[in-house]
Amino acid sequence: MQKRNGKRLLLLSLVTLFSLFAVLGCLTACENQHTHEWKEWASDEAKHWRECATCAEVEESAHGYELQQTLAPSCTEQGYSVYICSCGSTKQDDYVDATGHSHTAEVTEPTCLDDGYTTYTCKCGDTYVSDYVDATGHSHTVEVTEPTCLVGGYTTYTCKCGDTYKDNFVDATGHSHTAEVTKPTCLDDGYTTYTCKCGDT
Repeated sequence: MQKRNGKRLLLLSLVTLFSLFAVLGCLTACENQHTHEWKEWASDEAKHWRECATCAEVEESAHGYELQQTLAPSCTEQGYSVYICSCGSTKQDDYVDATGHSHTAEVTEPTCLDDGYTTYTCKCGDTYVSDYVDATGHSHTVEVTEPTCLVGGYTTYTCKCGDTYKDNFVDATGHSHTAEVTKPTCLDDGYTTYTCKCGDT
């Protein structure tokens, strides 16, 4: 009787053990067949991670940045490179100093009435005006028109800019006749002819 009970106990233990292995095998198989439903990536400066919505498993790794874009420096802004990780995280690095302005100079010469100056322009569009020079004032040439017997004289002043005026007016001289005497003859009367250098007679 005791032997039979012992055999039954042993058989029952073996059945229980096999059942346990079967259950564990089933659970392992079920886990291997699980498809993760990942949430969106979360990240900080050093790493990124995501969780499965159904089993709460966490996948985590350090950022693996790759160069996405390099921005050249401008006159006033630094240049830098933009790096992006597969999780979407980005960072900026490799900074380069701003170049500063490089102006070209265009000189506007002074005129008789307007000051001269220099315009400085950078390729970025920055511009300013400096180095002012006073206006030169007019520089007139002189042309004298002498008076005639009937018309007064004057002086014409003309600047290269086009400015002109007349001054130094002189009265007309009036006629200055010379006398030429024609003596009388046996048949013709004599007379005197008065002639001015202007042609008046």
